[in-house]
Amino acid sequence: MIIGQWKAATIALSGTTSDAVDVGREYEKLLIYLPVLTSATIKIQAAEILASTYADIYTTDKASGNQKQVITTATTGEFMWIAPIGGFKYIKIVSSVAQGAERAIRVCGIRD
Repeated sequence: MIIGQWKAATIALSGTTSDAVDVGREYEKLLIYLPVLTSATIKIQAAEILASTYADIYTTDKASGNQKQVITTATTGEFMWIAPIGGFKYIKIVSSVAQGAERAIRVCGIRD
């Protein structure tokens, strides 16, 4: 297993989206530390190029073949989350609601 370095994906004061984060290389999964949050649903977006349009990440359910968005249920944070990102290098963390304070989210890539 290859584990990258921890990077900041901070959501700014009253913001909903982190700045773009270069996790260092293409990774299959992302380890995410979610600090205490204003209750929100958190999702991950990715792009091929750092300064480009970011899109939501979906995976295919093996049992049904349906698409499932990589997203948390409503949460107040303070836990670690391992999420599939399918080989992307550039990501953003997005909250469904403005946070009202800066949120120091941390991310780290994982690759088999």
